[in-house]
Amino acid sequence: MLKFFYQANQLGFVDPDSATQDWNSIVSKMQDKRVYLYWYSWQYGFWNSPARGEEGTNYVEIPVADTNLYQASDTYYGDGRVLCVGSQVSDENFDRLMEFLDWYASPEGVQIQHAGTEGLTYTIEDGKYTLTEDGLNRFSAEVLVPEEMGGGNWNDGNNQINQWIVASCDVNPETGEPYASDMWSTTIEMNQTKTTKEWSEKFGAADDVEYLKNNGMMTVVPSINIALAIDSTDISLIRKQCGDVIKDSSWRMVFAKDDADFDAQWDEMVNQLQGLGFDDLVAFDTEKYQPMLDARKAAQ
Repeated sequence: MLKFFYQANQLGFVDPDSATQDWNSIVSKMQDKRVYLYWYSWQYGFWNSPARGEEGTNYVEIPVADTNLYQASDTYYGDGRVLCVGSQVSDENFDRLMEFLDWYASPEGVQIQHAGTEGLTYTIEDGKYTLTEDGLNRFSAEVLVPEEMGGGNWNDGNNQINQWIVASCDVNPETGEPYASDMWSTTIEMNQTKTTKEWSEKFGAADDVEYLKNNGMMTVVPSINIALAIDSTDISLIRKQCGDVIKDSSWRMVFAKDDADFDAQWDEMVNQLQGLGFDDLVAFDTEKYQPMLDARKAAQ
């Protein structure tokens, strides 16, 4: 993977700010369409819209022939994420926290997390949820909140926890549709644009998921949530030291001046890792994750 990024940089495709820019910087670039490639589907929200789809300027999935995506299935209970309450929390605050988490996992709380505010980002008519213009553009443009709703910029007031108990793909019992606004029937219909129609005609599928499944390019494994062994003090130290070396070396290797420089840095990194006990870490993690593999095999 480092060789891939190094070669991409040699071709001028890697942002020279990559190693130092923060979240706000990259979001600004995505909103200005200054990004060639999106790695994740959630990034589309910073640019794609029905209007841009009609213009033919949307980002779209381009299948690569030897793709084989590894995809965990939907979880059976909740989202598989963890929210923790500190052991020193007072009884009074503990009760308040549990009351909040109970609401956070309710249909009302989940819908707010994954779609925003009724009347601002979406409307409800005949039981159907439909994104407003502001809802469609909430990640790609500045959306001003009416004073009666508190005022300010929508992104400033949006859920900053970025963690949830119930997945966005789960079905809201009050609507019969997923909580995620991009999975609502009204949104799917709105997104049937010039771009998506051209894509479907070219690749012979309704969307990228159907294409990947039809062509055997996606491996789905059971979603298993089990407790794994925790690091010993020694392993924890090795993991930290190796992680620091890998992160530091990786950035320098991506921006290596030539093949000889890249190879020399690779050899140096490998020597450092072996000296720090990387082989012991690999052995520990191989044993640590075996119960996960066994549980997935048993669930198939």
